[in-house]
Amino acid sequence: MKSPGLPAQHALTPAGPPADALSVISKRPVREIAAEEFAARCLELIDEVAETGEELTVRHNARSVVIVPAPSLNRPSLREMVTFMGDVESPIGDEWEAERDAKA
Repeated sequence: MKSPGLPAQHALTPAGPPADALSVISKRPVREIAAEEFAARCLELIDEVAETGEELTVRHNARSVVIVPAPSLNRPSLREMVTFMGDVESPIGDEWEAERDAKA
């Protein structure tokens, strides 16, 4: 799931554009690593990403499969990104199929 303008917004998101395009968008260096090496050194690499702030792209069979972004204190939480419009708790007035089946 890729967000417009924020391809590395979530940890371990499916990779979007090629790594060089991500460098341009994020304006941060992108380090690439083979999936096999990532599997062998996963915890060490996650610590490196946190320390250096350099995101990591994991490649498998010559394509990007996962992006591990550096943590960001400026990244909005989901709570800040969702806006509820109107009453989201009250019944909508339509009968649900399950209600119809229960009456039968």
